[in-house]
Amino acid sequence: MVVRIKGAAPLQATVYELEKLRCNICGKVFTADLPEDAGSQKYDETAAAMAALLRYGSGFPLNRIARLQAAMGIPLPASTRWEMSEGLADLTHPVYPALIRQGVQSDVIHNDDTHMKA
Repeated sequence: MVVRIKGAAPLQATVYELEKLRCNICGKVFTADLPEDAGSQKYDETAAAMAALLRYGSGFPLNRIARLQAAMGIPLPASTRWEMSEGLADLTHPVYPALIRQGVQSDVIHNDDTHMKA
């Protein structure tokens, strides 16, 4: 097995420059369609998941991640990362009561301190 590792920013971006043509007769502007793989949302689900994982899973401050992204040429403000994470959290709210029910019915509680001996 051979492994190749490449460095990249935590979030990648693609800029689509769409051609625009204007009709000389009526003045209407026609814009080219986006490629199908561009998707319909500016921030896809993987971007929101990565933003939340970096902040809440790894503890990176939002402003530090924003500086890193800007240094990599893909600026993404801390406020935008917050909004992405908040939107992702809103999707997970229905799961919370189910987790509570599962926890209440469990025989094992991991809230003891028997592993801490003096």
